[in-house]
Amino acid sequence: MQRYFPARWSVLNWVFTIFVGYIAFIMVPVTMIEIIREEGFGGSNGVWALLVGFVPLLMLVSALYAPWGYMITDSEMRVRRLGRNITIPLSDIRHVGILSRRDLGLPIRYLGVGGFLGWYGKFWSSQKGFMNVYITHTRHLVLIETHQGQTFLISPYPSDQFVEYFNTVTDGALSETVSHRAKVSTAETH
Repeated sequence: MQRYFPARWSVLNWVFTIFVGYIAFIMVPVTMIEIIREEGFGGSNGVWALLVGFVPLLMLVSALYAPWGYMITDSEMRVRRLGRNITIPLSDIRHVGILSRRDLGLPIRYLGVGGFLGWYGKFWSSQKGFMNVYITHTRHLVLIETHQGQTFLISPYPSDQFVEYFNTVTDGALSETVSHRAKVSTAETH
C-alpha cells in the first residue's frame, strides 16, 4: 500500500524559478560569450568566464535536491527528488501535523536553496528551531518530527489528506499528535 502526493508549486515558486532560470541559463551565458567574443578569453576574462560558467552548473546540481513529490508506503515516508530520495522510516516518526506559516515563525536558510524549484535544505525557524525543509508551497505545510530529534517540513498536496493517509497507514498511532491547532491551521489555509 502506497500513495503519492505531488509537490504543487506556488505562484511565488514559479516566479522565482523562471526569474533565476532566465538569469542563470540565458543572461549569464550570453553575457560571457559576448565578453569573450569582444575581449578574448585571456587574462582575467578567462578566469571570470570560468567562475561565472559555474552558475548554470550549480543550478542544475541544485535541481537534484529539489522536492518533486512525497510518498507514503507501508514502512516509510519519502521525499521524491531527482537525486537520492529522503527516506524516513515510519517507525522513526513521533509526530506529524499540519503547520501554518504563522506557526513557523521567522525561517532563515543557512544551507540550501530559497526559491529556485522550491525551498529546500537546512533552515532555522524562530518557532521550530533547526529543520530539514523540502517545500514548494508555503500554504500546504506538514511538520514531521522524529524520535531522533530531527524536524522535517514538507508541502504535500493536499496536506490534510497526507496527514489522514499517514494516520491510516500507521493505524492512527500518531493521530493524537495532530493537534486541534493544526486542524484549525488547515481550515485557515484553504
